[in-house]
Amino acid sequence: MKNSFLALELANMKLAVNASRQRCRAAAVRDDGQIDPEEARILKKIDAVTDKFLKELNKID
Repeated sequence: MKNSFLALELANMKLAVNASRQRCRAAAVRDDGQIDPEEARILKKIDAVTDKFLKELNKID
C-alpha cells in the first residue's frame, strides 16, 4: 500500500477487531467462570463475523 498512514490505520483496525474478540470471550467467562451454551453460540457468531471482516481487510493490503 502506498499510503503508510492508511496502512497503519488498517493494521490498527485488525488489532482492534482481534482484541475485541478476545474481550468478548473474557466477558463470557467473567460472570460464572465458564462459557454456557448460549454464550458459546454468541461467541461462534462473533468469530464467524470477525473472520469474515478480517478476510476482507486482508484483501486491501
